[in-house]
Amino acid sequence: MLVAAVGLIVRLAVFLVNARPLFMSDSGEYLEVAHTYYLPADRPIGVSAFFKVVLVLSHDLRAIVVAHSLLGVAAAVLTVIAARLIGVRGRFATAAGLAVAVSPTMLVYERLILAEALVVFLTVLAIVLFLSALHTGRFGRAIVAGVVVGLIATVRSNNAVVGAGLALIVLSAEWALNTWTRLGLVVALVFGAAVPVVGYAAMNYADSHARLGEGTFTLANFDGIALFARVAHLTDCTHPDRPPAIRAEVCAAGDDYLGSEVDQIVWNPGPVNTALGSPDVGDKNAQLRRLALETIGQHPWTVLSEGIGTAWDDLVGQDLRYKYRAADAGYAGVIVGRYFGAAEAQNGDDGFSDWLQGAYGWWIRLRPLVWLGLLAAIVVGLVGAGRPTRMALLGIGTLVLPVGIVAIAGAPGPRYVAPYEFIGFLGVSWLAQAWFARHRPFAAGDGREDIAAPRRGDDALTATAPPV
Repeated sequence: MLVAAVGLIVRLAVFLVNARPLFMSDSGEYLEVAHTYYLPADRPIGVSAFFKVVLVLSHDLRAIVVAHSLLGVAAAVLTVIAARLIGVRGRFATAAGLAVAVSPTMLVYERLILAEALVVFLTVLAIVLFLSALHTGRFGRAIVAGVVVGLIATVRSNNAVVGAGLALIVLSAEWALNTWTRLGLVVALVFGAAVPVVGYAAMNYADSHARLGEGTFTLANFDGIALFARVAHLTDCTHPDRPPAIRAEVCAAGDDYLGSEVDQIVWNPGPVNTALGSPDVGDKNAQLRRLALETIGQHPWTVLSEGIGTAWDDLVGQDLRYKYRAADAGYAGVIVGRYFGAAEAQNGDDGFSDWLQGAYGWWIRLRPLVWLGLLAAIVVGLVGAGRPTRMALLGIGTLVLPVGIVAIAGAPGPRYVAPYEFIGFLGVSWLAQAWFARHRPFAAGDGREDIAAPRRGDDALTATAPPV
């Protein structure tokens, strides 16, 4: 396939120039967990388990880059399938896959010793599986799609919000399914997602109970911490002795502390960071969640407006510059030195790193055009078609909803948008097909028979799909 070939050639060319990975401080914890198997309080260990498998095959950090690159190529191919499942055909579907295959976002995050590359692949896979389930009405595919969503939750919990977006897609009138089948597919999706989520939460409970004498049945004790850090500047400190008890601690830290950036509140010294490292982190996390929800209830419109601004910043902003030497990336240097040797921690080519991340910065300046194209596809799919199309609901459910929720309720940042970039490419390709098919989308009649619906025989997945 053309998309796979282009993806492999691009990655091989970059790999031959330089095969070294990129780091940030979080890379250290991911690699440490891959070697020690402990369960950290602030994140699940799915990506560390993946790293462990890769490093068993080859105890070389370049092996992770290779594995990430293969996942990137697979994501590009799956994007073509996803395009066909929403009615994009021929060269337009191929163009969406090629955009993923050569995207600087993909090339940078495939280099990072972080979770992004794995989350991108799992996100595309979950969407393809559930779209296929909607095409065929097969509950087994919906269950498998749910399992993949659950796996996303064990890699990075924030990105599992995409599962709720998948449930939204069933509302499209383009699926030839009755109401009970649609409902059954959503139930199957939820059931599948519960399997890895409940399994991991049970493992976390057993581990925390063995260590602390009191278990916490959760993926990670971080949601309350992240939510509080997001709204800390609005905290009501007029009566700091009011419950929850942690209110007194955070209010005593002062306005400068509460007005700090989210990352600074979480990771710099202070009551929140102390709570994250304490033995009773489960209780502290619950108290911070309660305090944050109280704050949101007091200032709902402020939180919403700030969240919208944060979401846009995440969509158009460039993340921090990553380090080519582990030794320059804080804790990552310590862990790489411990498990891979001091020389490995010092290896790196700053010139190549600057070039690669410079290309990413150039792309970030252009990427708002992709988001605008997706927005246009959503509007056309909602208004021009007369009833919601698959593309419109896919865009809302798997990009607008996840990015918005994380911006309002989580620990946001541009890198958390990486798993959804392919949705933008799908929207642009769908819109381009609509334009070239009609010049004025849906100008005559419904238009979906030419624009959104796949033709019989286009490929194996859509050839057996029920007519829409």
